[in-house]
Amino acid sequence: MSMSISTASLRLQIIIPLFFVIIAGVAVTMLTATMAADGQRDLSRIVEQALNARAESNTLSIEIGKLEKDVGDFMDMTTFIPTETISWRFHTRDITVSKTLTRLSQNLLSDEIGDEVEKLDGAYRKWRESIKVALGLLPAKFIPTSEMLSREHDEVAAFTKRLNLLVTVTAQSKTKAATQVLNDITKMELAIFGIGGLIGMLACWYVARRISDPIMGVTSIMNVLANGATNIQLPERHYASEINSIIDALEIFRNNAIELAEAHKETETARSIAHSMSRQDPLTNGPNRRVFTEHIEKLTKASATRTSSTGLNRFAVLLIDLDRFKPINDIYGHAAGDFVICQVAERLQAAIQTNGVVARLGGDEFGIVFSNGHISNIRKSAEDLAAQIVKLIESPIHSDIVHAEISASIGIAIYPDHGANAQSLLRAADLAMYHVKQHGRASHSVFNPELDAKMRATAQLESDAREAVRNNEFVPYFQPVINIEDSSIYGFEVLARWQHPEQGFVPPDRFIPIMEQFDLMNDFTSNILRKACEAARHWPKNIKLAVNISAGEVCDPSTPMRLMSILNEYDLQPTRLEVEITETALVKNFETAKSVIFALRQAGIRVLLDDFGTGYSSLSYLKELTVDCLKIDRSFIMTMDQNRESKNIVLSMLSLAQSLDLDTVAEGVESALVHDEISQGNATFGQGYFYGKAVPADQAVKLLDTYSEKLAKIG
Repeated sequence: MSMSISTASLRLQIIIPLFFVIIAGVAVTMLTATMAADGQRDLSRIVEQALNARAESNTLSIEIGKLEKDVGDFMDMTTFIPTETISWRFHTRDITVSKTLTRLSQNLLSDEIGDEVEKLDGAYRKWRESIKVALGLLPAKFIPTSEMLSREHDEVAAFTKRLNLLVTVTAQSKTKAATQVLNDITKMELAIFGIGGLIGMLACWYVARRISDPIMGVTSIMNVLANGATNIQLPERHYASEINSIIDALEIFRNNAIELAEAHKETETARSIAHSMSRQDPLTNGPNRRVFTEHIEKLTKASATRTSSTGLNRFAVLLIDLDRFKPINDIYGHAAGDFVICQVAERLQAAIQTNGVVARLGGDEFGIVFSNGHISNIRKSAEDLAAQIVKLIESPIHSDIVHAEISASIGIAIYPDHGANAQSLLRAADLAMYHVKQHGRASHSVFNPELDAKMRATAQLESDAREAVRNNEFVPYFQPVINIEDSSIYGFEVLARWQHPEQGFVPPDRFIPIMEQFDLMNDFTSNILRKACEAARHWPKNIKLAVNISAGEVCDPSTPMRLMSILNEYDLQPTRLEVEITETALVKNFETAKSVIFALRQAGIRVLLDDFGTGYSSLSYLKELTVDCLKIDRSFIMTMDQNRESKNIVLSMLSLAQSLDLDTVAEGVESALVHDEISQGNATFGQGYFYGKAVPADQAVKLLDTYSEKLAKIG
């Protein structure tokens, strides 16, 4: 019985401590399990916050990189992308960046991240406003330059970089701290379960098997990811749900890291391509204007610091503009035009070889920086090169899509004779090229100071002419148009005159091209017509006014309404007005001109075809158009009494007009003999110095009073 009691006591001594050990083990297990679960949840939350922060910062970097590329495309002069496309892209990127910044500011991973986001947001807002101003989306007193935009972008990029670094460091720090807590729990579990015996060992084994080992694996993977590696193997998902959540979060983190690395690679590739494009012409693949200018500046700086026994190192700048290139695009299309440009670039490179740089500056303009290594004869060498290029360019260009025959106008500037920097040398070469354009094209010219003086005088005259239009300084003169049949004044042609305050009388052939160049013809014609109508309103109602209108006005559908408005303003009937148009004006846009002429005639305004006989398609225009009168060019009329061919041409044109039931005006009559000949040829009207020069309005009134009597005596 005592044996049984001892055995029972032993069993109790074993069972009771074991029971308490088990109870304690269970309690400790529950406690440690709870602590581990809490630690796992904290770690899961921290990892999730870190992943979200990294993902948002990655998105921010990518979108800001795209936004930088869009702005770069817009500011690049050689890349044409419509402003509307850039604005749409900017709006889309801006929304993404703004939302990303908001989410980052709400991330609870670190207060420092919030502070950094606030700084980045401020820098980004400043950059965004500058971009909007540059794109024309916001009004501003000045337009930011590309350097300003680049400077503001660099500030945004710097904040973005610091933010990415802070997110990475904070995520790693938080993760390591949470992992350390879990490691401490694991160590405590191992100590308690080691003392607890087999059950504790089993419990510790279970905990190590199911919790600690996975957490250590996750920690190791987190460290690898934090160091930038992405080629890792994730643990299998057969653990507790918290461990699986961490593994899932790690997979997202790894995928985002891979996407970030790829995006960074794409950004660097795009940056490299953009840099290359900013220095390369997209059509010829050769240097562009930026590289050309930089090369000139490099040579000038090198020459300033390096001299030879005879002085500075000299070189030449050639500007080459293609003549008759625009019709190629109009006739054959832009693909053919691009082919011609590439062929020209190859010919220029063949001419220059290794003695300089050939660049396409834009459109059909090229530039060459030339140096043959000889200081004394650089000018002669440059002129010889230019003459060679003119011959090369004149050689026809053949392909399946185009047959082009073009020429080149070349301006030459020599360093340091004509400029000490790129800007002055390019301006000098441009003036020399413009001189060639004005004097026949297909040649070359070296800059001289007289060209600069002429260009300044021309520019001043252009400015004065525009100011004269605004101040209504032009006055009408009236040259009589005579009815051949009864020697009466049929009407007057209105001719503009300009008395310049410094230069005196300026002929129309100098200021009319300025009016056309700066699109001032509408205002110019309207001002002259108003003054003419003011004078004519006091004349007999049968006296006509004839005004010349430009090519732009003939092709402007609003012209009939504008002229009618002026006539109504001065209470003149439309039948008293005649408009003179030239054949060259019709070439610009024949169909529109045809409709404008029809509207004028419908309103009662007569239409005269001026300079008839000088155009290559006069008869075709007579077939297509309905005009009231042909005005035979003065070049035929003035030589009738000296040149039999001119006389026969005039008589033939008079006969043609009569057969078409059209009136005729013989312009340029300067003698009684010519008057008699056009009278015998049945000309309707005559105009010229024989009848009277152009005079002011007050003298025109005197002509109306005395002219009939004067011609009666002559007749």
